[in-house]
Amino acid sequence: MTDWVGTLPGIIASIVRGMRLVAALAIFFLALITIIDVVGRNTGLFAVRGILELTFLAMIIAGSWALPHCFLRGEHIVVEIATQKAPKAVNRALDGLWLLLGGLFLGWLAYLTWDESFATHATGQRSQSLDWSPHVFHLPISFGYAVVTVTAIIAIWGAWRHRRRKRDGSA
Repeated sequence: MTDWVGTLPGIIASIVRGMRLVAALAIFFLALITIIDVVGRNTGLFAVRGILELTFLAMIIAGSWALPHCFLRGEHIVVEIATQKAPKAVNRALDGLWLLLGGLFLGWLAYLTWDESFATHATGQRSQSLDWSPHVFHLPISFGYAVVTVTAIIAIWGAWRHRRRKRDGSA
């Protein structure tokens, strides 16, 4: 797998690191709120109000905000059977192609999710327990997917420029 993180400018790399941290905290929150709810229900003392919305939001943030890091580290879903014996340059080119295609696909999904968020919000729909707008759930997904798209394009552009400079002898 190709690690594309080194091809990112500092601010973009910082955003990706920050999103990775928030995703990790969301996983921790998900585990913690589940434990608190289970203990409260089993002891008969309390139940966490809005547990479904809270767990959905934690899963959304954990999943969609970890994606930029996973994509750039080559830790997303890949198929290597056909390329195991291929030269390193071929594998790097294929990794770049799949990173770009995956990033563009998630960019399209970011747009669809963004559009759906506003369309659903306009109908007045709210979450059941906490009365949250659909924006609370849709916009973090859109943001995570959009960052994947931007970072994928920047990472591939940076790798291409570095390779070109190296080939021309100016690196």
